[in-house]
Amino acid sequence: MSVSPTVDSLFTVPGKVAIVVGAGRGIGRAVARLLSAAGASVVCADIDDDNAAATAAAIVADGGRAHAASVDVADPASVAALGDITQHEFGRLDILVNTAAIFRLAPFTEATTEIWDTTYRVNLRGVFLTTQLAVRLMRGSGGGSIVNFSSVAAQKPGLFNQAHYDAEKAGVAALTRAAAAEFAKDGIRANCVIPGVVMTEGAGDYAGTVNAGPIRDRERTLLGRYGEPAEMAAAVLFLVSPAGAFITGQEIVGDGGFLIG
Repeated sequence: MSVSPTVDSLFTVPGKVAIVVGAGRGIGRAVARLLSAAGASVVCADIDDDNAAATAAAIVADGGRAHAASVDVADPASVAALGDITQHEFGRLDILVNTAAIFRLAPFTEATTEIWDTTYRVNLRGVFLTTQLAVRLMRGSGGGSIVNFSSVAAQKPGLFNQAHYDAEKAGVAALTRAAAAEFAKDGIRANCVIPGVVMTEGAGDYAGTVNAGPIRDRERTLLGRYGEPAEMAAAVLFLVSPAGAFITGQEIVGDGGFLIG
């Protein structure tokens, strides 16, 4: 006789192992802490060693299991080392969440190839490399779930004075759909979260920047406010938990109604 799942069991991930890329602050830190609270062991990966360690320490202080790892997502050797660390510490991988991104504001005609290359390395190449890593490890664990972060900029271009960022985040969404199609046979699901304006440290960095679209556009959301990192983390937990087990290749938009406002 089948037993109906409880609400608690639907939104937990006990015994799972997660890598959260960009866990040092903002959305990544919120995701790492929520996944831990839901039962996962978490590798807190970030290029900033101190921030990664702070997130891992906060999880351990709350009674969870976490390990801090330094990673440059654009460097294949660094990504491979992240896989080795995950295997050594926890023996498997079930969840990958890519939140790391960098912003460089520049009008279309003034953006240099240096800006393009610098942002591309993290925003798209990094997602490609970490997704490759996750697939290799998840195949050994019987499957898993990948969540990548795109942006409303990919769906409503021209808002933020950064065409290069729009293109890269559109690429993340396309890459995620390709991964969902190719690796479903391996029991691997891949989805995107599409955040709108979320009040993170990174968004705060732009508060004083001329033509910083994300700051100007707060009142253009239907809800009239910024999003919170915890709200994006909740979307991730839904996608990687049993509650989202039949969802793959999709984009979950958390923008306060910005795209239709």
